[in-house]
Amino acid sequence: MTHRLRAARQKTGKKPRYSYVFAIEPETLLKLAVVYRLKNGDPEGYQRDLKPMKLRSINEYLSDYANSFPNSILVSFDEEGKRKIDWKADARQGGMTIESGWIKIPPFYCFAEIIDGQHRLYGYRDFTEMRQFENQLAPRRKRDRLIVVAIPDPAQNERPALYLAINSTQTKISTRQIWALMGESRPETKMRFISNIVRDLNEKGVFEDEIEIPRVTRGPRT
Repeated sequence: MTHRLRAARQKTGKKPRYSYVFAIEPETLLKLAVVYRLKNGDPEGYQRDLKPMKLRSINEYLSDYANSFPNSILVSFDEEGKRKIDWKADARQGGMTIESGWIKIPPFYCFAEIIDGQHRLYGYRDFTEMRQFENQLAPRRKRDRLIVVAIPDPAQNERPALYLAINSTQTKISTRQIWALMGESRPETKMRFISNIVRDLNEKGVFEDEIEIPRVTRGPRT
């Protein structure tokens, strides 16, 4: 079944190129998605493998119904032959750089190649050993909406460069800073419990003022 979604389309350049923004259910995108990974020995591969620990962390994050992803997933459509998207703009928008309308996506597996955001998407699958989050994730795969930015790349030569540009320029957050923040922002998690124990240890006893805690202590600590 073709997927018909509300979307926005942006035109750039003198030789028009288009990009699309829309919201889609994780379950639908999982059926359309493919990721070319280096580890699999695929000659087209360029992405790193999925990280189970990261996926389980996302599973836990999504198990709280109040949590969601505000950032978008970047994909490229593999259009060939009859496998093409169809765009219908709303009335009275001729000549506009950005227009609203409807996008139709054909129901072909591997039609949408994930360039950035594979963990956010596959995190909707339960990767825990005991499938402890499946009851929460199953309905979210159908109900949630992921924001997607889709670009055309018929020659398939821009995708690796986009992936490298996005991932090689990111500033990594230190693990210590993440743990320190967990004590404040994730009150129901094990990380919050451990983070606050470390803070308490730093306040008195043999470890008093000896532990480096971002935003709490200054200077070199053990």
